[in-house]
Amino acid sequence: MNLMTAKNWKEEVENIAGTRSDWYRFIPRDAETCMNCRFQSWNVAHGLGIRCIVDQGGRPGSQIKGLMERCDSFEFKASLKSIKTSK
Repeated sequence: MNLMTAKNWKEEVENIAGTRSDWYRFIPRDAETCMNCRFQSWNVAHGLGIRCIVDQGGRPGSQIKGLMERCDSFEFKASLKSIKTSK
């Protein structure tokens, strides 16, 4: 199934999450979620988890609610901006 065209991609990703450890890779690249946000900081290797660095001066900030969530500070990563504007 192509999750990019699925009407309810969140439900599909949640179903995958129970069976795969790389479920976050199935979040569509044009979805406005923490996974695609420029303020997301992946600090898992340091034992800090995935953090939001908005207004933190680049330091690890608060832990995000989830990779499929979104807040008011959302901005697409620079590498994804061309995907969003080409549609």
